[in-house]
Amino acid sequence: MSSIEVCSKRARHSFVDADKEWLAALLTDPKFHFSDVIECKATDKASARRKELAWQQVTEAYNSCVQNPCDTSHLKRLWKNQKARAKKLHADNRREMFKTGGGQPLLVEDPLAELVTGTVRAVVNLFL
Repeated sequence: MSSIEVCSKRARHSFVDADKEWLAALLTDPKFHFSDVIECKATDKASARRKELAWQQVTEAYNSCVQNPCDTSHLKRLWKNQKARAKKLHADNRREMFKTGGGQPLLVEDPLAELVTGTVRAVVNLFL
């Protein structure tokens, strides 16, 4: 496999922290508006097509700046996992804030999770 060849779907692609940060920065950059399209909750045919085109553009931009290019499915899975980790970290920190017993809460800070959390629109429960 040459260095410019895109890894196949069956190949396992491991991302380093710099790759994860680059993807998060690319998706959260207000100049491109990728997160507005990708995080849209609409599921109609036109929205699905816009999302697919946005992911193709993200993949092209991502592959132009990394040493090990990968395909769209790998980036989608990475973004999904990053969002899940960021949400879990946010929930754990929130749970830690409301624990009883006094003392300072032991909050975990992760700059990548903060970057990812900025794109995810939280669901606000109005009944609390």
